[in-house]
Amino acid sequence: MADLYAPHTFKLCGHGLELKTSLDAKWRAKPFFTACVSPFLLKYNLKASKADPAEGKEEFVSAGLKRVEVDGAEAPLPSPTTPTSAVVPLKAEKVELFFGLPPPSSVRLAVAANGIEFTFTLDGKWLRKPFMEAVVRPFVHMHNKRTHAPVEAAQLLEMRVDGVRLRGKEMAAPKGHATALDVLGYYTSRVELFFSHEAIANAEKTAAQPSFRWKVSMSAHEYNRATHLDWQVQGFNAADGAAMARELQAHALPELKEIYLYQNNLRCEGLSALAAVLNKSKMPKLRQLHLGKNRIGDEGVISLCRQCDLHLMILSLHTNEIGDSGCQALADALAAGTLDIDKLDLHTNQRISEVGRASLKRVRANANFDAPLELDYGTPFIPRQLTAQRYVPGPNGDNP
Repeated sequence: MADLYAPHTFKLCGHGLELKTSLDAKWRAKPFFTACVSPFLLKYNLKASKADPAEGKEEFVSAGLKRVEVDGAEAPLPSPTTPTSAVVPLKAEKVELFFGLPPPSSVRLAVAANGIEFTFTLDGKWLRKPFMEAVVRPFVHMHNKRTHAPVEAAQLLEMRVDGVRLRGKEMAAPKGHATALDVLGYYTSRVELFFSHEAIANAEKTAAQPSFRWKVSMSAHEYNRATHLDWQVQGFNAADGAAMARELQAHALPELKEIYLYQNNLRCEGLSALAAVLNKSKMPKLRQLHLGKNRIGDEGVISLCRQCDLHLMILSLHTNEIGDSGCQALADALAAGTLDIDKLDLHTNQRISEVGRASLKRVRANANFDAPLELDYGTPFIPRQLTAQRYVPGPNGDNP
């Protein structure tokens, strides 16, 4: 039986650093972040700051803690006040920490319903509250002061988060109580709330129309010679994905190496349409496909895996809505050899659990889940101000 008063010694490790840690009863009673996380980060960040930039080591902060494993088993993520004794049993021999992007300090978004719109700014405290308490009920309170047609939070039938449908009742379910950050993610800009079936039907009638054809005008000769297609931050929606696929299908693309579609709104439907032309026969030299921040979920990834047979240097799917099913589809395609990816970037997909991580790690050990991916070749068409991915010079020192 372990001595409750004797110091507990164990290995504290993560991201290539291992520390021998010994905590007595006094320190085991302190918060886990105080006794373990902060001392680990102090040494890790000092080491990272002195490392060669070519090693790609980045510094982390405690708010970026994404996962804790105790003797190989995932432990519940502790709160800032959780005592160390509640996280690390006396019999534990190894505690591993996994860090990624820290949550935003605040999220600013527009919330609208029934023709009424308010702008909300949620700080860290409010982002940790249940979504219904942080967003829906405050909106209902202000909405009812402005209109003679009041609504109740319990009437919420559906919501759209940057155009992606979520069922309102799931947010209020006693089991989940999803936090505002769970629902909104890191980059949400607009939430639409629907309290009646009539409002949902009206929204369907005014669905966004494609804008691809008038935003992108290229001749057959230009497509034939293109080495990259820079279509990021254009506001393209699911209908644009289908229009894009038709355009690409109609032209020869023998030299195309890179497609940049970062920060649009293609969603599953748009990617599914586009996936039909992402193959070796159409794009034999395609090596980079950037689809970050497009509200893509599992169905879109599954469709991509079924139709795409490329060898990609990098597939970037960060900051989307991908879950475990999407990870399993990628793992199956990689294992079968129908899809070949050197670097796979999936950070900031909040719906991926340890199950999804494990399925991919078995076939692609370097799949990235926790932080922006540092590339060892240039990414000249993703501006710094639009993405957390930093430009890293290529092997020949090339610059954008």
